[in-house]
Amino acid sequence: MEYDTERAVGADSNVLVREKTGTLDLVLGEHDLAAPVDYREQAESMFNEESKAIRRATNGVN
Repeated sequence: MEYDTERAVGADSNVLVREKTGTLDLVLGEHDLAAPVDYREQAESMFNEESKAIRRATNGVN
């Protein structure tokens, strides 16, 4: 048996609860992407730079 458990951005962690002892093959893949926000840029910007960074990272993963 094989599971594909890619996690969505902001989703809860993938936790597997085992009901019996034995072996189980798992295939885990997780995407990770970050977009830094400079606090000085945020202070001077007319727009919410954190929201823009979240949007950029989300679009980059999808």
